Amino acid sequence: MSALTGFLLARIADEERRLDAPDWVSVESVRDGWGSRGPCPLCDAYLSDGTEVATEAGWYDHAEHAHRRRFVLAECEAKRRIIETITEHDRLGYDYAGPILELLALPYADHPDYDSAWRV
Repeated sequence: MSALTGFLLARIADEERRLDAPDWVSVESVRDGWGSRGPCPLCDAYLSDGTEVATEAGWYDHAEHAHRRRFVLAECEAKRRIIETITEHDRLGYDYAGPILELLALPYADHPDYDSAWRV
């Protein structure tokens, strides 16, 4: 796996992880009576389901409406499949994986692990 491919797959995993329920709305924190209301870690919107605790279901409802969770997860899967397809074609002797992967990396250019040599 090239450094660029590894970088892209790590960024995609980061995007998916951001849409998981944060620890403070975990089943354990609710069961332990922690009272897990608070700001969304993605947008700072105050989360509460109208009770003393914000539930995991409440988090996923918020993530779906405010952060388009299903769309982002589908987009992540599509990016992964693009990467797999073009790297497989590259192994078969085609030579276009590099430029396409570099284009896919552009949205992450401000990430500290981004290599400026990838800039198209």
